[in-house]
Amino acid sequence: MEVEKTVFATGEAIRVWVSINSAGWIPEEKQKAGVLHVTRPDGVCESQTVSWPIDGQLDSGWKGGASLGNLAVLTGRYRLSFEWDQKQSPEVELTVREWDLQNRIVTRWVFEGDDFRYAAAVLTVENHTDQVLRFGRLGGLADTASA
Repeated sequence: MEVEKTVFATGEAIRVWVSINSAGWIPEEKQKAGVLHVTRPDGVCESQTVSWPIDGQLDSGWKGGASLGNLAVLTGRYRLSFEWDQKQSPEVELTVREWDLQNRIVTRWVFEGDDFRYAAAVLTVENHTDQVLRFGRLGGLADTASA
C-alpha cells in the first residue's frame, strides 16, 4: 500500500496505490478481491472491496489505484491498510488540510479555434492572492512561469 504524498488539500482527488506482490504464480482460487480499510478523522472505519484486475497477467501480482470511498472527505488524519488472502499491509497515513488559498485561485481551460485539429488549449489562471504562483515549464525542470 502506497500514498503518492502524505498531505492533500480539501477538494483534491485522493488516490492511493494498493498491490499484491508475488514472486511466482497465484492460483486461480486466490485471485479474489482485497479490502481497503480506511479509518477517517472522525473515527469511522470504512472497508471497501478492491476487485482483482480484469486485464493484464491475471495469475501474478498487480498494482492499482483506489479512492477513499463514497463518504465525504473530512479534514484530518486518515489511516489506511489493504487486506488480501488474510494478510494485511502495514498501515499508512495521510492528512487532508484546508488550503486557505483554494477559493482565491481560479483556473479554467479555454479552447481557441474553430477546427478541433488545430485548436489551442490555454490554461487561464486568476490569482486573487498576494502569493506568487509558479508553474513548471514544459521541457525543463528549472524553468518556471509565474502568475
